[in-house]
Amino acid sequence: MVSPQSIQAIIDRARQAWLDGDGERFAQLFSPTGEMVVPGRRWCGPAAILAAFQAYAEHHQVTTIAIHNLVIQGNRAMVEWTWKDQDKRTGFRSTAEDAIAVDVQDGQIQRWREYIDDTTP
Repeated sequence: MVSPQSIQAIIDRARQAWLDGDGERFAQLFSPTGEMVVPGRRWCGPAAILAAFQAYAEHHQVTTIAIHNLVIQGNRAMVEWTWKDQDKRTGFRSTAEDAIAVDVQDGQIQRWREYIDDTTP
């Protein structure tokens, strides 16, 4: 069993990796069979997750991630955060409310499932 403090530390490291634009640091949080799922997309393994991160970061910069709620039970966590980014080409800024289900095994993320809402005001 993973401690709640360890899971919170993983969430904090994931948040900071996105803010720093550090895809390698984010991908290293995942187990070799770990997966990241967002609406309409799924990546398996750190290499695929890194490639997805880099493709996103090529055109976007995350400016803010504010954690509003974090619930940890056993080896699972639910995170609610507000995500703000800026398109590097156009300067357009967007905001999304995001809920993330995270499963952790042996100190690494096994599954990161996002439920993104970018339309509710």
